[in-house]
Amino acid sequence: MTTKAFGWVVEVTPPAPSAIIRFNVAEPDKTQAVDAVRRRVREASGANVAAVTALSSHAVYGVLRMKRGDVSRAD
Repeated sequence: MTTKAFGWVVEVTPPAPSAIIRFNVAEPDKTQAVDAVRRRVREASGANVAAVTALSSHAVYGVLRMKRGDVSRAD
């Protein structure tokens, strides 16, 4: 059984040794979630960007109160 993703946790790993930055992205498509972070987050330039965890509709719309396309820092 697969659960439909309503968003993704996307990690940005800078090329220099520093902390991984996580973002919540209200985009159900994994590739589009990564692209959204690349477009909107300055730290993503030249960094490794990857969607690592799917988010449920409850997490995206209920807990985080995001609208589709929103990107927010997960800290």
